[in-house]
Amino acid sequence: MPASPEGPASRRLHAIEVARGGASLAVLLFHSLTSLPPEALHPFLRLVRSVTEFGWLGVNVFFAVSGWCIAERLATARRREESVLHFLRERALRIYPAYWAALALLFAVRLAAVPFNTTRLADNLPAGALAWLGDLFLLQPYFGTVPALVVSWSLVYELGFYALGAGALALRARGVPSSILVVLAALLALPAALGWRSPTVLTVLGLWPDFLFGVLAWCAARPGATASARLAAGALGAFALAALTLGGGFGGPGRLVALGTAGVLWFAASHDHLAARVTAVRVFAWLGTVSYSLYLAHVTLLSPLLNVSQRVVPPRTVAFVGVWLVAVSLALIAGWLLHRWVEA
Repeated sequence: MPASPEGPASRRLHAIEVARGGASLAVLLFHSLTSLPPEALHPFLRLVRSVTEFGWLGVNVFFAVSGWCIAERLATARRREESVLHFLRERALRIYPAYWAALALLFAVRLAAVPFNTTRLADNLPAGALAWLGDLFLLQPYFGTVPALVVSWSLVYELGFYALGAGALALRARGVPSSILVVLAALLALPAALGWRSPTVLTVLGLWPDFLFGVLAWCAARPGATASARLAAGALGAFALAALTLGGGFGGPGRLVALGTAGVLWFAASHDHLAARVTAVRVFAWLGTVSYSLYLAHVTLLSPLLNVSQRVVPPRTVAFVGVWLVAVSLALIAGWLLHRWVEA
């Protein structure tokens, strides 16, 4: 990716943290009630469940935002003449320590719950060396194992996106024009656009368009009418048209949400001062700051707390609303602590 001059697309946007905060809250609320049937819930929780039943789309928001941020990070790496190894090491430190801490928390909760369940101790840990390696290094799809931490599937894609970004950095260092890289990145989205099933080793390509939309939005928002900016804007428009007209996975809700997120970031690059005036932005910006840790930790606490509670407190009662509020609050606190003690 090309180095970026100082300008709207090279600043940290309020919209980035707001988008992350909104996405993390949506995913949190989705997971808090999705396992309970609506008819079994108190009317208030039934309303919350109906409003947040599409909260899983927050992951698509994360991918588009990540595309924008990695495009910006690659531009900085190019400007500083950083090596590919340096970039990959930094990305690994961004992903793994907080993930490992969340994985340890998951196993601790599972082991603590063994006396209250009918499962064996071994059933609560990865089964075999491959399962352990897959969980520790986020390689589950490549080893054919089931992830222990439910949300970790998205990190597998994130690491794949980083690897492709490292490839772009290596090509740029060898003098490949940024406009060529934009074309190559767009071509990698064709398998998903055409509904082709990628081999396991190329699993990342299945959701590459979501990440790519953020990359293209960043490129298009760069100051000046560069060839790569024009190509990126044209490609983003073409993908938007394809998503609106094609059926199947490429035109699904997740892809449309990723496109919409990229469009909002593109708009925010030159209008970010508007967001700074909105008080609610501060709340979502805080959530955005802890969003990765919150994403990692929330299911581990929500699921056992709510599952155990509903055995003694009927979900239709006001008391269960209180239990739900406590569980959501504890998940938020756990995300904040994980961010403060590990991620930060």
